[in-house]
Amino acid sequence: MRVVPVRLASIGLVACWALLLGSAAQALQPADVRLLTQGESDQRVEALARIVAAMLQNDDAAATRLLSAIRDARVQVSASTQRSVIKTDDTADSAVIDAATGAQVSPLPDDLEDMLVNNRLRRELDAAFGLLGLTSPERVERLAAVKALQGESDVSRLPFIQRALDKESDSQIRDLLLGVRARLAVRSPDKALRLEALRGLALSRDPAIKTLLLSLLEKKDGAWVEDDADVRAAAQTSLDQVERNLAWGERIGQIFTGISLGSILLLAALGLAIRS
Repeated sequence: MRVVPVRLASIGLVACWALLLGSAAQALQPADVRLLTQGESDQRVEALARIVAAMLQNDDAAATRLLSAIRDARVQVSASTQRSVIKTDDTADSAVIDAATGAQVSPLPDDLEDMLVNNRLRRELDAAFGLLGLTSPERVERLAAVKALQGESDVSRLPFIQRALDKESDSQIRDLLLGVRARLAVRSPDKALRLEALRGLALSRDPAIKTLLLSLLEKKDGAWVEDDADVRAAAQTSLDQVERNLAWGERIGQIFTGISLGSILLLAALGLAIRS
């Protein structure tokens, strides 16, 4: 069986996210707020996916406020009223607002407790903020976001990456996004997408791509990591081209090093000749 190194928690969200990204963005929904802040683990991740999908299409100040508050541990929940609130700061007399509407809450429920954020949700929040950085109007923020995604291995991020690519006009950021998309697509369960990605990776001069391609040609416990022969053949073809690209890069580097050293020696020789 082919091994796809992605988190199982996110695999089931791929179709949901892709559908949401292709539909009209929705405002922050009270039901999603409740599920995100008080639901079970899977419900929280799914609600977060819906909220982020909408945010990637249109700015949503309420959603941004909520996610930032969760990250900063400023969200409290009431089991009796199923209400979630946000403390606007850490002082004792800070205003408390409804997490969904932003309206000030008074009186406060008696059973407010800090929202629990487990490691899984924390990871998903970090990834969400990274993806949302791709939509920033500031180039420096988009560049930082795409650089942070260079090691991303979760195939479920592909719809977000593609949407960012569709909107991006900066050539440097586009090139980086194309690389991220190709790395993720190689891990996709879609054979056609894997083959397309492998053809694109053949142009790379990145040593990390060589490592990625080699991983597809390995065997574990006597079985191929990549069980599709066509994909392995494409990986081998791309690997051969990447190795040639890297070899040319090394040769060019050696030539420039030689030229630089030769220039230094020539200047030294001229200096000695002038002195003599």
